[in-house]
Amino acid sequence: MKIGRERVTRSNDAAEIAELRNKSPDTKETMEIGRDWDKTWRNYWPQESDAPGFKQTMLDFFQVRTGSNMRYIRVVLTIIIRPATNFTPL
Repeated sequence: MKIGRERVTRSNDAAEIAELRNKSPDTKETMEIGRDWDKTWRNYWPQESDAPGFKQTMLDFFQVRTGSNMRYIRVVLTIIIRPATNFTPL
């Protein structure tokens, strides 16, 4: 795998994914928020003392983005489902 290429898999097997990551480390500088309630895919947060407020800030940001993403999806679906005559030109 070339450096900088997106690495994707359809696997849900944590061991298989770990092996793939060891073979070809992902060097992207990103923050992916998973599922804190899921034992396999839970988030690993820095200690609060190392990054005060980081976890809560990221969870708040994720919540805001989730809400705005859902509004965007509703708008797109409305445009797709309703005929163009239902809309006023901008």
